Amino acid sequence: MTDTKQVELVKSRSLFAEDRTLIVLWGVAIAVKIALATVSAISYDFLFLLKELIAGWMKSPVPYVLISGPFYQFWLALPLNHPSLTGWVSGTQFPPGPSAYVLVLMVKLPILVADVFCAVLLKGIATMYGGRRNGSLAATVWLLNPYVLLTAEMNGSIELISIALTLASILFLMKRRVGVGSFAFGAGIALKLFPIVLIPAMFIYYYRLKKVRDLLKIAVAALSGFLVYVAWTSAMGMEFSATLLFYTPFTTMASELILTPYASKIGLATISALAFSFLLGTFWVVKDENLIEVIFAYLLAYMAFYDWFPQYLLWLIPFMTVDLIVSRRWTKLYYVLLLTSAFFFSLIMFEFASNISVFFIPTFTKELETFSALLRQVHSDIVMILVVSPILRSIFAGVAIFYSAEICVRNSPRLKALLG
Repeated sequence: MTDTKQVELVKSRSLFAEDRTLIVLWGVAIAVKIALATVSAISYDFLFLLKELIAGWMKSPVPYVLISGPFYQFWLALPLNHPSLTGWVSGTQFPPGPSAYVLVLMVKLPILVADVFCAVLLKGIATMYGGRRNGSLAATVWLLNPYVLLTAEMNGSIELISIALTLASILFLMKRRVGVGSFAFGAGIALKLFPIVLIPAMFIYYYRLKKVRDLLKIAVAALSGFLVYVAWTSAMGMEFSATLLFYTPFTTMASELILTPYASKIGLATISALAFSFLLGTFWVVKDENLIEVIFAYLLAYMAFYDWFPQYLLWLIPFMTVDLIVSRRWTKLYYVLLLTSAFFFSLIMFEFASNISVFFIPTFTKELETFSALLRQVHSDIVMILVVSPILRSIFAGVAIFYSAEICVRNSPRLKALLG
């Protein structure tokens, strides 16, 4: 056997051993997600969806209710005790017996599937950037991310379904399958509207590449998705303008999606996104392969000042994961700072614990009750709210802007020269 063949054999064995280790990690991560998704039965997002299912899923125009409805019906058909859910869905009582936890898992299954699908898509995207090993690592980092677990499976955020469609769109666009990619992009908008904020970055990207036909396909898909979104929200009995101003798990708040007098920081996210768009259109060396960097840097600039709920950060994490795995300078520091500042800010400003739950898990033991009381104290502490939370939010915004600027400089020799 030649030396070259021996080296190739050693490499293939090494990759196989590494893949086996990662597959075990994937299995453990998915098992933990299933377990914690099942016991996390008291959260606003999940109970909001469950109320809609109980009210009559077949009559609902909401796509997420239609997706989860068959699983709810399957639970009703199981030979289990089906107790009254009234006290539970009001958020004032524990789930009524073991069969209720079966229901929790059934309703959350689409979220779990979307989570795993995101890992598969990230594997494909990272593989295109840096080979098979990078792809496997990206999937692993995503599946092991505790912030994703907390905000998706435990909170029951349906955000991941639209995120999965958007990631699928990006992967297909990177593979030059513009028709399929455009359809997935439009479907993501139809479900959650948020992907529509990517239009300026995508428009400039394809315009700079002089791919007008591809741009038109994406524009038509985005418009179609927008019209579907408006149609089902209207059929639900909501005015479109109301969906932009008031939070529901099914819709997207837009206090910084557009300039509005209701925004707490009027225009900061919009202005930041416009500033990035100017840099993209003026200085970037745009190539076919850097679509993921264009979207990531744009989202960093936009979400630095976005008035987001904890689950809104899920839109940024897939791109953070890919950039982390390609091992560029300072990426690990950015990744840690963004996630930790976002988590602790959310811990202070959002209700992760109630009188009967902690991180959406019912407080069955004294230890959980004590932990829940501690988190509620942090959530209500005036110093935490007025001093610590603005510092954490500022750290997040500063790192996001700096990170976005670093990606801009990375892709622009002219900016590099200007900055010396």
